[in-house]
Amino acid sequence: MAAIRPYRPGDAEAIAALTLAAIRQTALRAYSSEQVEA
Repeated sequence: MAAIRPYRPGDAEAIAALTLAAIRQTALRAYSSEQVEA
């Protein structure tokens, strides 16, 4: 089982990159082109 640690301020850049990758690659069909570019 994976352990999830509390958020740290230094995590922000990696979380932002992960979120963008998830939207632009993994779930691209779930968003309109306007949403992807926002």
